[in-house]
Amino acid sequence: MRLLFIVIVLLFFIPSSFADSGPMTVRDSVKASRDYPMDCSPVVRTIHLPEYVPSLKRPRFSEHFSSFQGGVMVLCQSLLASDASPAPVVMTREIAALYRKHGFNRAVQRNLDSFSRFKRSFGRKLMRSGRYVDVMSDIIMEEGLPRELVYLPIIESAFKTDAFSHKQASGPWQLMPATAKKLGLTVNWWIDERRDPIKSTKAAAKYLKYLFQKFDSWNLTLAAYNAGESRIRNAVRKVGSEDFWDLRKSRFIARETKNYVPSYIAATAIAMAPEAFGIENIAYHSPLEYDEVVIDSPMSLDVIAKLTGVADRVIKDLNPELRRWCTPPDVSEYTLRIPAGTTGIFTAGLEQTRVAELMNLKFYEVKSGDTVAKIAKRIGAPVQKIIHMNGLGRKAMIFAGKSIVVPHDGNFRL
Repeated sequence: MRLLFIVIVLLFFIPSSFADSGPMTVRDSVKASRDYPMDCSPVVRTIHLPEYVPSLKRPRFSEHFSSFQGGVMVLCQSLLASDASPAPVVMTREIAALYRKHGFNRAVQRNLDSFSRFKRSFGRKLMRSGRYVDVMSDIIMEEGLPRELVYLPIIESAFKTDAFSHKQASGPWQLMPATAKKLGLTVNWWIDERRDPIKSTKAAAKYLKYLFQKFDSWNLTLAAYNAGESRIRNAVRKVGSEDFWDLRKSRFIARETKNYVPSYIAATAIAMAPEAFGIENIAYHSPLEYDEVVIDSPMSLDVIAKLTGVADRVIKDLNPELRRWCTPPDVSEYTLRIPAGTTGIFTAGLEQTRVAELMNLKFYEVKSGDTVAKIAKRIGAPVQKIIHMNGLGRKAMIFAGKSIVVPHDGNFRL
């Protein structure tokens, strides 16, 4: 209780000490008290802003508190905890603009605290972002959208191209199948373009632009991206307000959507200046680099890997939209990504490879008494793979004398 009393007293008197001594750091103002359980690093940068966030009230535990002196804002994050040190906050112009656009309140602060507490987990998300942020940013800005939207996949998928939700959303932008198809993406048994970081970003940017044109509010746009346009429109009508923070207080939007916007704001702020929040030494993945070649015949991924001199997983990683062991056989041509600088050896190797060798497949003539299950057991391949490869449907009916396609060389991945 004595410690709590000291903290409360200090929180009330710190602003006045700033006024007497001019701009200074929180560390300077409290260093004389050894009993105060807070180690706030000094503010590294101050900026001139006439107003920051009007919604900030008298500070409480785990909230930012600020002091204005001649238009200069000094901001420090405090966290009253015996086992954890608060992450220092740097107020950059970029983060200030983010807060002005979206707002700042306790919901955002709670997410800041949560993300900062689990530094290793958030750091891994930022590591993966390094591979895609540059190319995604270019696409987003080409659509005339704010660059910071590139960080939306942090809360959608943690920048995992193979992320898949229980609601059937997929890819880094977690697009639903119906939405993806409306946006021009292909989703079928062979490929899922929602997983492609470039194609899905173009689709997501187009969708976000459409939503913003409808709502004229980035908070409502993000809420609609999460919950759906009609749900947010209905909530706006029932609440009688176009302010997301008013909608958030109502019962007309889901809990997930209520936390979606503040979560995005917090994640984006940290991504803009991770070191300021205590997330340091991030080993960002190298930016995505590749060559593109157009092939007019389906190819197995292991054949592509051999022709380019890399492992199968490298080809799969460059072409995350591919759901199977080969490029789609039902298209006349396919644009394939291969490692940067390998176009020459790939083309040369392709010219020396027979068409029959491009696919790890062979034809099997069905005999009397054969079933798909018997054939699968005989060649050691999954039943479902043979069914899908031949489009046999649920009944999987085959007839003697007919030929079906079966895999070989142990390439039985689904």
